[in-house]
Amino acid sequence: MLIRAVGLTLGARLLSALLSFGVFTQVASSLDQVQAARVLFFSFVFGFCLATLRTFHMIAAGIDGSESRARKLRRIRSAASTLRQLILLTVPAVFGLLVAQGVGWPIALIGTALVGLCGQDLDLVRSVVGRHPVLPLLTMTGGLLGIGMLLAQASPSMEWCAAAFLIQWLPAAALQVVYGCRWLASASDHKLPTSNLTSRVGRTAGLFLTAVFDGAVLNAPFMVVVPLAASAAIDLALGNRLFVASLALFSLIASWVVSGDIQRLASRNAMSPTFIFVVLQGILSLVLGSAYALVYHLIADKPVGLNALVVFLLVTLAYIIHSAGLRFLLPKLPMRAGVLAYAGTLVLFYAVLLWLGSLATAGLSIVTGAVVVALCTPPLLLWSLLTLNR
Repeated sequence: MLIRAVGLTLGARLLSALLSFGVFTQVASSLDQVQAARVLFFSFVFGFCLATLRTFHMIAAGIDGSESRARKLRRIRSAASTLRQLILLTVPAVFGLLVAQGVGWPIALIGTALVGLCGQDLDLVRSVVGRHPVLPLLTMTGGLLGIGMLLAQASPSMEWCAAAFLIQWLPAAALQVVYGCRWLASASDHKLPTSNLTSRVGRTAGLFLTAVFDGAVLNAPFMVVVPLAASAAIDLALGNRLFVASLALFSLIASWVVSGDIQRLASRNAMSPTFIFVVLQGILSLVLGSAYALVYHLIADKPVGLNALVVFLLVTLAYIIHSAGLRFLLPKLPMRAGVLAYAGTLVLFYAVLLWLGSLATAGLSIVTGAVVVALCTPPLLLWSLLTLNR
C-alpha cells in the first residue's frame, strides 16, 4: 500500500511540478517584464495565503498518530470548524494582498474565493482512513488546464495569465464543494470539549502565527529588499527553487504521521518518530532536489553552482527540522510557549533582515544563515522546554 501510494503521489507530483513550471515559463515569455513581474508576484502571494491556511488546518488538528481513528477525525472536524471562521476573518486581508499586485480586482476576487475553498485540507481525512493523498492528482489536472489556457491564446493578456495560475486549483476547489462538507460532517457526530471564548481566540491566534511562520521566513528575502549581488541573488533563487521542488513527497510522509505509520515504524525499530520523520524527509528531499538539479543542468546547459546547492541543502534541512517541531513538539506544550517561541523568532528575524537592507551590500551566506537559524530556533526552544519539564 505504501509503495503504491509513493509511486502514485510521486508521479502526480512530478508531472504537476513540470506543468506548473510550464505555466511559469509561458507567462514569463508571453508578457513584458513589468506585467510578468506582476503576475508572478500575484502567484507567489496567492500560494502564500493558500499554504498558510492549509498549514493552519494541520497544526490546529494536532493529531497524534497513536490516537484512535475516531479521535483523529474529531480533531480534524474541530480544526476545520475553526479554520472556516478564520477564513471569513482573513478574506478582506487576502483580497487586499491580491489586489495590491495590480492584476485587477476580478482576478483578485477569484483568487480570494479559491483560497477560501482550498484552505481546508481534505487529505488529512484521507490519511486517517488510510487513503493516498488526492491533492497531487488534482493539481496535476489543474496544471493541464493552465497550460491549455495559455496555448489557447497567441498573445495572452496579464489577466489571462493570472487566471492560468488560478485555474490550477480549480479541480481542488470543485472537490471541496462536492465532497468537503460531507467528509468533514461524517467524521464524527461528537465534538471535542469546547473552551471559553477568550481561550479559543488566544489559541487560534497562536495557531495562525505558527502556520504563517515558515512562509514568512522563507519568502522574507524576496519581500524585504536585501542588497545582494546579482550572482548571489540568482544562487538564492535557484537554491530555493530546488528546495521547493524537493518537497514532492513531503505531504505523503506527513500523512503517515497522521495515519500512525511513522509511529509504528519507529516502535518496531526502537527509534523516535521524530527521528524517522526527519530521516525519511531528508533522504527523499535530497534525492528529488538532486534530480531537479540535473534537469536544470540539461535545460540550461550549465550545472547548478556550489552556492545554490549549499542554499538548497541548508534550507531543506532547516525546513524539515521546523516541520518536525510543528508535528511532534508543539502539540505537547502550552500554546503560550509556542506563541513566544515563534513570535519572538519572527520579530528578531525581520529585524536582522531590515538591518541587512540598510547596508550597502550583504552576503549570501548571511541571508541564508538568517533563514536557517530562524527556521530552526522555535523547534530547538520547544525541545529545550520539553527536556526541562521532564
